[in-house]
Amino acid sequence: MVTSKAAFFQSWAAPIQYLRSPAIGSAPWRRALVYGLRFWISVCAALFIAFWLQLDEPYWAGTSAAVACLPQVGPSLRKGWLRLMGTGIGAIVGVVLAACFAQDRPAFFVALAAWGAVSAFSTTLLRNYSSYAAALMGYTAAIVAGGSLGASGGVHSDAVFQLAVWRFTEICVGIVCAGVIRILTDRGDAEQRLARAIEDLVADMLQRFLAALATDLQSGTNTQSLRREFIKRTIALEPIVEQAMGESSRIRFSSPLLQRMTDGLFVALASWRAVEIHVQRMPEEERRRAFQAVLPMLSVAEAVLSQGAEPASWRKNPRRIRDALRVSADKLAAFEAETPSLRLIADKTAEGLFGLAHAFDGLLVVINPESVLGLRGRSHLRVPDFLPAMVNGIRSFLTVGATALLWIITGWPNGDAAMTFALVITVAQVPRGDGAYAGGLAFSAATIWSSVLAMIATFIILPLIPMNFPALALALGCVLVPTAASSMILRKPAWLGGMMATSAVLFMPFLEVTNPMTYDAADLLNKIPANVAGCLLGAMAFRLIPPLTPAYRTRRLLSLTLKDISRFARGAPHEDWSGHILGRLIAMSAHASPLQRASLVVAFSTGSEIEQLRRLAEHLGFARGLQNALDAIARLQPEEARQRLADIDAWVAEQAPTQTSLRVRAGIAVLSEALAQHSAYFAGRIPA
Repeated sequence: MVTSKAAFFQSWAAPIQYLRSPAIGSAPWRRALVYGLRFWISVCAALFIAFWLQLDEPYWAGTSAAVACLPQVGPSLRKGWLRLMGTGIGAIVGVVLAACFAQDRPAFFVALAAWGAVSAFSTTLLRNYSSYAAALMGYTAAIVAGGSLGASGGVHSDAVFQLAVWRFTEICVGIVCAGVIRILTDRGDAEQRLARAIEDLVADMLQRFLAALATDLQSGTNTQSLRREFIKRTIALEPIVEQAMGESSRIRFSSPLLQRMTDGLFVALASWRAVEIHVQRMPEEERRRAFQAVLPMLSVAEAVLSQGAEPASWRKNPRRIRDALRVSADKLAAFEAETPSLRLIADKTAEGLFGLAHAFDGLLVVINPESVLGLRGRSHLRVPDFLPAMVNGIRSFLTVGATALLWIITGWPNGDAAMTFALVITVAQVPRGDGAYAGGLAFSAATIWSSVLAMIATFIILPLIPMNFPALALALGCVLVPTAASSMILRKPAWLGGMMATSAVLFMPFLEVTNPMTYDAADLLNKIPANVAGCLLGAMAFRLIPPLTPAYRTRRLLSLTLKDISRFARGAPHEDWSGHILGRLIAMSAHASPLQRASLVVAFSTGSEIEQLRRLAEHLGFARGLQNALDAIARLQPEEARQRLADIDAWVAEQAPTQTSLRVRAGIAVLSEALAQHSAYFAGRIPA
């Protein structure tokens, strides 16, 4: 017996070790084949445990394993656990709806449609895999509640609680199996990829920033295109961070530091911009003297960087570089400037170095978390705009309501399936934005193809094999392995790979393997039209109520930001101005023009300068004059605001010169130059 057990475990250990070995190679077809095999093993393991636990509908366990099995480790694990959370909430809501509205069918459907709207709304507000959990809340409730509905929509509340318990158990089994198989067969490399991405970006930005101070800005060279490229690269870090959070709990625990890292990079770019705009207006001789005074205070940072000239060597001791940046920034902040221009260059350079130091904290989180154990922070949910979420919520509510009404009127026996698939489409396709309609059609095509595969299996393959689990597993492998593998190989056209990936997931719920093993061909044929109809109704909803276009969303973000500046200028408090504006910058469409992105960066700087000037105004006694200038900004009168700021600058210049008064004049210069450079935007004309 011991020998047989040992042989059994060795038989499974061999393929697992092979999947983890470098012998797999990097050829696309090999990676695709490994993914297909991993996909099949995860589904079969989930089915086996569900059969062993004697769950009534084990195919839900296989379906959950299929959904949680993604090509990358981080997304697979994080999506699995978030699926668990979303499923639990959705199951509870399904039970509550059935219990509260058991005797009121119209109210039940209205409540279910409203919950679908909440799910779509939340899916829009959250980002990446967190939005997936919000989507699960919606259609899990529909699946649980739909299982308690009669042929024409009547509610059987006595069965819904047990159904919710079984469904949640089956989904948990699938998620755990997919996660375990994933961990056993793949170590994951998201942490290494994140470390390389941060290292390359921070090293490049630091080197170019110091080079700009040393040469470009002194000679008057424009670095605007370079800064805009850094903005794009900083935004591109977010999905890599999300994948690393899926693989590593310590990175997930340190997510506030990673958010502060992103903020620090944007602060460095805004400071770089402020210095460049100001020095371009300075006479050449004054510019040369200013940099001669400032550059020696960067000697500590430059000395440390010169010891590791190659960015790849910075990973060995990023803490030393971070500390050197802070030392140089402290020297610049304490520097006794003689002119407002010199004070501006020193302060903004110090802000840029502090921002880059925060970025090195983010690098330390990934490669040496013990060195940042004392640092903590708090992550903020940054909502750039509520309107897209409201549109998506309304669309989901109307679609579910219309499908339910059609079901009741026609007495369609499988109307619950159509309603569930309509809800899935209107919620799951939300993150695609403009591509939601095309995604819905691709999902419909995947539904048809997976139905064909399920019919082939039900009518041809399954009747020919013995009624036992090994035979079932081999039969599933004939379908799942090539389908999942082809999803990674077929990339042109783009929708084809997505269709194959969706088909691999939908094959299990369409096959409906039950315990004991039975395959109902008639039931499959009856459900196929309902499934396809629900998908098409969901896709048509995106055509009838289309998402906001990227151009409109971008212009709206700029308009909302301008209104926020007006409110902030009038004195309305704002707890997290920097995070609020930077969240909009990250959410801005990839099709946004460089001028539109630059306008948001300027808005970020404007709010920060207003906040600082308000603090200094109370100390020096020009609060009333400053508020008059800010009122002009609120009225969208940038020229009047610049004139009033010039009057304040002249008044401060007449006072006894101190570093505080020089900081006031430097802040006025930054604010005035922002109003001058983007006068059209501050006058209410949104850039195209």
